[in-house]
Amino acid sequence: MLERQLFRALWSGSMLFLLIVVGCALSVALMAYYQQYELGLIFPAIGVGCMLFGEKLLRAMESAGGQDPGGAGSTFVRSIVVAVVVILVPTLCWGMVLSVAKLMLIGMDTAEIPRDISGFSRTLGL
Repeated sequence: MLERQLFRALWSGSMLFLLIVVGCALSVALMAYYQQYELGLIFPAIGVGCMLFGEKLLRAMESAGGQDPGGAGSTFVRSIVVAVVVILVPTLCWGMVLSVAKLMLIGMDTAEIPRDISGFSRTLGL
C-alpha cells in the first residue's frame, strides 16, 4: 500500500513539475516571440493552478494514508510546501526552462506563425 502511494506521489509530482516547466517556458517563448512582456503572466497563472492542484493532491494522499486531514494549520503547511515547489522548480531548472523556450521559438519560426494581427488576418483569409 505504501509503495502505491509513493508511486502516486512521485507520478503526480513529476506531472506538476513538467507542467510548471512547460508553462514557464511557454511564457518566456511567447514574450520573446511577440515582444509582449504581458504574456509573462501566463506562468503565474499556471503556477497558481498547480499550487491549488498540488494542495488537493497532498490532502487526498494524507486522507488515503489514514492521516487526519487536520485544520487550517495543516492546510497552511501543505500550501507552503506546494508554493515552495512551484517557485523552486523554475528557479533551479532555469537552464532547462530556457532551452525548452528556445525549442518553442525555433518551432514557431519554422511554422512561420504570424507575429501580429495583420499576419493572422492574412493567414486566416479575413
